[in-house]
Amino acid sequence: MMKKKVCAPATKEDLSDFREEMHSEFESVRVEMSTKADLDEKIGSAHRDLEARLGLMATKKDLESMATKTDLSNLDKAIRTEMAGGHRKLALQIERQQNEARASEDRLAQKMDSMNSQVKSAIDAFAGIAQNSERAMTLHGRELTDVHVGLKDHERRIAALEARPGS
Repeated sequence: MMKKKVCAPATKEDLSDFREEMHSEFESVRVEMSTKADLDEKIGSAHRDLEARLGLMATKKDLESMATKTDLSNLDKAIRTEMAGGHRKLALQIERQQNEARASEDRLAQKMDSMNSQVKSAIDAFAGIAQNSERAMTLHGRELTDVHVGLKDHERRIAALEARPGS
């Protein structure tokens, strides 16, 4: 058998303290509890929030005007086809530009060869003239030397004749 724990009987003061504690706890519970008006306000707020969110959602009519996966797939194919055509056109244009650049290079090279030939011809002509001038100066120099030698010889003979007695 179990023994029951026996407590001392409660006094009036104990009962009064207990009553005050219980009254205080009931007051705090009542403050925490919502009234019907509070609950109605919370329900109304939740209802308004739900209506606002539903207003942001698309309707079946809205969805009909939106693109489907098939529409997007077809658009993707069309864009890819158009881009491929654009790439081909761009490649052809690049090839055309490269061919034009090569042709311009060839024309420029021909013109440069022609001008080089003209410059070389002018240099050769000038060199020929310079050589002729050098020969002429050499010949003139020899002639001047010969004339000078002859003049000195004449002066010597004249001086010798003048130095003779009886002349």
